[in-house]
Amino acid sequence: MSFLANDPEMQELLGGPPGQATEPERVEVLPARSGDPMATLPGGAYEGASQFDRELALWRPNLNSVDGEIIPDKPVLDARTRDMLRNDSYVASGANIHKDNIVGAAFLLNSKPVHQVLGLDETWAEEFQEEVESKFTLWAESINNWPDAARKGTLTDLVRLAVGVHLMSGEVLAAVEWIRSPLGPIIPLFRWSTSTACRRLPA
Repeated sequence: MSFLANDPEMQELLGGPPGQATEPERVEVLPARSGDPMATLPGGAYEGASQFDRELALWRPNLNSVDGEIIPDKPVLDARTRDMLRNDSYVASGANIHKDNIVGAAFLLNSKPVHQVLGLDETWAEEFQEEVESKFTLWAESINNWPDAARKGTLTDLVRLAVGVHLMSGEVLAAVEWIRSPLGPIIPLFRWSTSTACRRLPA
Protein backbone atom coordinates (compact mmCIF):
# COMPACT_ATOMS: atom_id res chain seq x y z
CA MET A 1 0.00 0.00 0.00
CA SER A 2 3.05 2.31 0.12
CA PHE A 3 2.71 3.35 -3.51
CA LEU A 4 -0.97 4.20 -2.92
CA ALA A 5 -0.11 6.40 0.02
CA ASN A 6 2.27 8.45 -2.11
CA ASP A 7 0.02 8.75 -5.17
CA PRO A 8 -2.54 11.59 -4.80
CA GLU A 9 -4.52 10.52 -7.87
CA MET A 10 -4.93 6.97 -6.58
CA GLN A 11 -5.98 8.26 -3.18
CA GLU A 12 -8.54 10.53 -4.81
CA LEU A 13 -9.98 7.58 -6.72
CA LEU A 14 -10.07 5.52 -3.53
CA GLY A 15 -11.86 8.29 -1.68
CA GLY A 16 -9.20 9.05 0.88
CA PRO A 17 -7.03 12.10 1.55
CA PRO A 18 -3.66 12.29 -0.21
CA GLY A 19 -0.89 10.66 1.73
CA GLN A 20 -3.21 8.40 3.69
CA ALA A 21 -4.08 4.87 2.55
CA THR A 22 -7.65 3.81 3.00
CA GLU A 23 -8.68 0.30 3.97
CA PRO A 24 -11.36 -1.42 1.92
CA GLU A 25 -14.83 -1.39 3.39
CA ARG A 26 -15.59 -4.53 5.33
CA VAL A 27 -18.91 -6.25 4.65
CA GLU A 28 -20.37 -8.36 7.40
CA VAL A 29 -22.01 -11.59 6.25
CA LEU A 30 -24.78 -12.70 8.55
CA PRO A 31 -25.45 -16.42 8.95
CA ALA A 32 -28.80 -17.73 7.74
CA ARG A 33 -31.42 -18.07 10.42
CA SER A 34 -32.70 -21.54 11.13
CA GLY A 35 -36.31 -20.48 10.67
CA ASP A 36 -35.73 -18.60 7.42
CA PRO A 37 -37.58 -20.42 4.55
CA MET A 38 -35.14 -19.00 1.97
CA ALA A 39 -32.27 -20.81 3.66
CA THR A 40 -33.79 -24.21 2.90
CA LEU A 41 -34.52 -23.63 -0.81
CA PRO A 42 -32.52 -25.95 -3.06
CA GLY A 43 -30.17 -24.26 -5.46
CA GLY A 44 -26.96 -24.82 -7.32
CA ALA A 45 -24.02 -22.86 -8.59
CA TYR A 46 -25.40 -22.47 -12.14
CA GLU A 47 -28.22 -20.19 -13.13
CA GLY A 48 -28.99 -22.48 -16.07
CA ALA A 49 -30.06 -25.16 -13.57
CA SER A 50 -32.32 -22.87 -11.55
CA GLN A 51 -35.60 -24.44 -10.44
CA PHE A 52 -37.29 -21.13 -9.64
CA ASP A 53 -36.42 -18.86 -12.54
CA ARG A 54 -39.63 -17.83 -14.33
CA GLU A 55 -38.18 -18.40 -17.80
CA LEU A 56 -36.63 -21.78 -16.94
CA ALA A 57 -39.12 -23.31 -14.53
CA LEU A 58 -41.07 -25.20 -17.22
CA TRP A 59 -38.00 -26.23 -19.24
CA ARG A 60 -37.50 -29.89 -18.34
CA PRO A 61 -35.84 -31.69 -21.28
CA ASN A 62 -35.30 -35.43 -21.22
CA LEU A 63 -31.85 -36.76 -20.45
CA ASN A 64 -31.11 -39.73 -22.71
CA SER A 65 -28.07 -41.36 -24.22
CA VAL A 66 -26.57 -39.87 -27.38
CA ASP A 67 -27.97 -42.70 -29.52
CA GLY A 68 -31.36 -42.37 -27.89
CA GLU A 69 -31.49 -38.67 -28.72
CA ILE A 70 -30.10 -38.72 -32.27
CA ILE A 71 -31.15 -41.97 -33.96
CA PRO A 72 -34.96 -41.65 -33.68
CA ASP A 73 -34.94 -38.09 -35.09
CA LYS A 74 -32.01 -38.35 -37.47
CA PRO A 75 -33.97 -39.03 -40.71
CA VAL A 76 -36.16 -35.96 -40.15
CA LEU A 77 -33.19 -33.80 -39.13
CA ASP A 78 -31.19 -34.86 -42.19
CA ALA A 79 -34.12 -34.30 -44.55
CA ARG A 80 -34.76 -30.81 -43.20
CA THR A 81 -31.06 -29.93 -43.31
CA ARG A 82 -30.70 -31.08 -46.92
CA ASP A 83 -33.82 -29.15 -47.89
CA MET A 84 -32.40 -25.97 -46.32
CA LEU A 85 -29.07 -26.46 -48.11
CA ARG A 86 -30.91 -26.79 -51.41
CA ASN A 87 -33.48 -24.03 -51.05
CA ASP A 88 -32.11 -21.49 -48.58
CA SER A 89 -29.47 -19.27 -50.17
CA TYR A 90 -28.15 -18.09 -46.81
CA VAL A 91 -27.58 -21.64 -45.58
CA ALA A 92 -26.01 -22.67 -48.89
CA SER A 93 -23.67 -19.67 -48.80
CA GLY A 94 -22.71 -20.47 -45.22
CA ALA A 95 -21.87 -24.05 -46.22
CA ASN A 96 -19.67 -22.80 -49.06
CA ILE A 97 -17.89 -20.39 -46.74
CA HIS A 98 -17.36 -23.24 -44.27
CA LYS A 99 -15.76 -25.38 -46.99
CA ASP A 100 -13.67 -22.46 -48.22
CA ASN A 101 -12.31 -21.83 -44.72
CA ILE A 102 -11.36 -25.47 -44.13
CA VAL A 103 -10.30 -26.71 -47.57
CA GLY A 104 -9.96 -23.70 -49.80
CA ALA A 105 -9.62 -23.80 -53.57
CA ALA A 106 -7.02 -26.59 -53.53
CA PHE A 107 -6.15 -29.26 -50.98
CA LEU A 108 -2.35 -29.03 -50.95
CA LEU A 109 0.26 -31.27 -49.40
CA ASN A 110 2.80 -29.82 -46.98
CA SER A 111 5.64 -32.34 -47.09
CA LYS A 112 8.43 -31.05 -44.91
CA PRO A 113 10.71 -33.83 -43.65
CA VAL A 114 12.66 -33.48 -40.43
CA HIS A 115 16.07 -33.58 -42.05
CA GLN A 116 17.90 -33.42 -38.72
CA VAL A 117 16.51 -36.82 -37.73
CA LEU A 118 17.31 -38.26 -41.16
CA GLY A 119 20.87 -36.99 -40.95
CA LEU A 120 20.51 -34.89 -44.11
CA ASP A 121 20.98 -31.21 -44.79
CA GLU A 122 18.40 -28.50 -45.35
CA THR A 123 19.10 -28.31 -49.07
CA TRP A 124 18.04 -31.94 -49.51
CA ALA A 125 14.88 -31.32 -47.47
CA GLU A 126 13.87 -28.37 -49.66
CA GLU A 127 14.46 -30.32 -52.87
CA PHE A 128 12.56 -33.32 -51.50
CA GLN A 129 9.63 -31.15 -50.43
CA GLU A 130 9.42 -29.42 -53.80
CA GLU A 131 9.49 -32.67 -55.77
CA VAL A 132 7.00 -34.57 -53.58
CA GLU A 133 4.51 -31.72 -53.42
CA SER A 134 4.67 -31.19 -57.19
CA LYS A 135 4.04 -34.87 -57.93
CA PHE A 136 1.27 -35.02 -55.35
CA THR A 137 -0.49 -32.03 -56.89
CA LEU A 138 -0.25 -33.57 -60.37
CA TRP A 139 -1.93 -36.71 -59.05
CA ALA A 140 -4.49 -35.02 -56.79
CA GLU A 141 -5.64 -32.34 -59.25
CA SER A 142 -5.35 -34.34 -62.47
CA ILE A 143 -8.08 -33.90 -65.09
CA ASN A 144 -8.35 -37.71 -65.02
CA ASN A 145 -9.54 -37.52 -61.37
CA TRP A 146 -7.16 -40.24 -60.21
CA PRO A 147 -8.04 -40.08 -56.47
CA ASP A 148 -11.74 -40.74 -57.14
CA ALA A 149 -12.78 -44.34 -57.76
CA ALA A 150 -15.70 -43.04 -59.82
CA ARG A 151 -13.41 -40.66 -61.75
CA LYS A 152 -15.75 -37.73 -61.13
CA GLY A 153 -13.74 -35.38 -58.92
CA THR A 154 -10.29 -34.33 -57.86
CA LEU A 155 -8.95 -34.80 -54.35
CA THR A 156 -10.02 -31.25 -53.53
CA ASP A 157 -13.53 -32.04 -54.74
CA LEU A 158 -13.64 -35.14 -52.54
CA VAL A 159 -12.42 -33.32 -49.44
CA ARG A 160 -14.87 -30.44 -49.99
CA LEU A 161 -17.65 -33.00 -50.44
CA ALA A 162 -16.67 -34.70 -47.19
CA VAL A 163 -16.62 -31.41 -45.30
CA GLY A 164 -20.03 -30.48 -46.70
CA VAL A 165 -21.58 -33.84 -45.83
CA HIS A 166 -20.13 -33.65 -42.31
CA LEU A 167 -21.57 -30.16 -41.90
CA MET A 168 -24.96 -31.37 -43.08
CA SER A 169 -25.30 -34.62 -41.13
CA GLY A 170 -22.47 -34.65 -38.59
CA GLU A 171 -20.79 -37.69 -40.14
CA VAL A 172 -19.06 -38.81 -43.30
CA LEU A 173 -18.06 -42.22 -44.64
CA ALA A 174 -15.28 -42.99 -47.11
CA ALA A 175 -14.36 -46.34 -48.65
CA VAL A 176 -10.98 -47.24 -50.12
CA GLU A 177 -11.29 -49.11 -53.40
CA TRP A 178 -8.24 -51.19 -54.25
CA ILE A 179 -8.19 -51.15 -58.04
CA ARG A 180 -5.54 -52.97 -60.06
CA SER A 181 -3.91 -50.66 -62.54
CA PRO A 182 -2.77 -51.93 -65.96
CA LEU A 183 0.35 -49.83 -65.52
CA GLY A 184 1.46 -51.25 -62.21
CA PRO A 185 0.41 -52.51 -58.78
CA ILE A 186 -2.91 -52.12 -57.02
CA ILE A 187 -3.75 -48.45 -56.44
CA PRO A 188 -5.92 -47.29 -53.51
CA LEU A 189 -8.70 -44.92 -54.57
CA PHE A 190 -11.38 -43.22 -52.52
CA ARG A 191 -15.14 -43.41 -52.74
CA TRP A 192 -17.23 -41.12 -50.53
CA SER A 193 -20.67 -42.06 -49.31
CA THR A 194 -23.13 -39.16 -49.34
CA SER A 195 -25.95 -41.18 -47.81
CA THR A 196 -27.27 -39.82 -44.53
CA ALA A 197 -29.32 -42.86 -43.60
CA CYS A 198 -28.61 -44.06 -40.10
CA ARG A 199 -29.37 -47.49 -38.74
CA ARG A 200 -28.24 -49.49 -35.77
CA LEU A 201 -25.75 -52.16 -36.74
CA PRO A 202 -25.93 -55.57 -35.06
CA ALA A 203 -23.43 -56.13 -32.28
